[in-house]
Amino acid sequence: MAFETMCTLSMRQIMDDSELVDAMVASGMNSVRINTAHLNGTDELETIERTLKGRYPGIKILIDTKGPEMRTTTTVNDCTLLLRQGDTVTVSGNDNDKATTKDNIYVNYKDIHKSIAEGDVLMIDDGHILLSVTGVDGTDIEATVIQGGELGSRKGVAVKGKDIDLPAVSARDREYIRYAASSPFTDYIAHSFVRSADDVRCVLEACGGHRKQVIAKIENQQGIDNLDEIIAAADGMLIARGDLTASIGAANVPGAQALIASKTKTAGKPLILATNILPSMMQHPTPSSADLKGIETAAAQGVDIMLLTNETATGRYPVETVRALGVSSE
Repeated sequence: MAFETMCTLSMRQIMDDSELVDAMVASGMNSVRINTAHLNGTDELETIERTLKGRYPGIKILIDTKGPEMRTTTTVNDCTLLLRQGDTVTVSGNDNDKATTKDNIYVNYKDIHKSIAEGDVLMIDDGHILLSVTGVDGTDIEATVIQGGELGSRKGVAVKGKDIDLPAVSARDREYIRYAASSPFTDYIAHSFVRSADDVRCVLEACGGHRKQVIAKIENQQGIDNLDEIIAAADGMLIARGDLTASIGAANVPGAQALIASKTKTAGKPLILATNILPSMMQHPTPSSADLKGIETAAAQGVDIMLLTNETATGRYPVETVRALGVSSE
């Protein structure tokens, strides 16, 4: 049961907590995922990559783009907001310059109102928060919270059962892809919310004359529907279970994972599994039996890299999580 361990790390962890990263490397971290959704330009990304490769020359780096996705803007003072069931909120499109509040949630797609109708359900943060749309007034979407929770900055937004026609590669993504393709530090470029082979080709075109391994992230029903053509166009596949759950429902994710794994391995291409690898270790220093069973299943399906996300970026026990995953791979 051999697989590599990839971890999501924040800029703060990489730049300000070298002892933590040292311990994670010593515990078995082979590669690092950098989420560009939380960065402010390629200069910041280059600083992160130089720091990582300078300290750990053998570590691999995966650059993760936003892709055709919607996210909330940064909350006021970057604080966590508590949304309660029954609260009324206004959701509006914006170009990231307005901060999200408890009453006004801004989304980075300014034309979101054109795709929303009364009765739609907005899913925020992998479906942890659910809003029922009660009406659309101009560019404002009025909604009621039907499942509450804590809302942080820049959380993903999806519409239940509906595909939003967003461009495959935004201007922001293009900038990061162009940098990553030419960077001597980048090993993989993972593109989010891939819906078709055309999305992969858009990423390859953005790479220009440079060539890096392009990993297609499957996170919605469109990606599953066009799976064969996406696998043929990409260098590898990534199953992003968080957003996939929000798109197709938790009950359908195990079957989708098995399908993607089978087709990817038949094509002889690398496979990464992400999100909820060891979710129990967000709060506890040891894994649950259910988590270990899930890892065993994924390894049997041929997963090459297990990608820890919240467990290492925001969890309480990042080092212990890496160590537990390393033990599971032996």
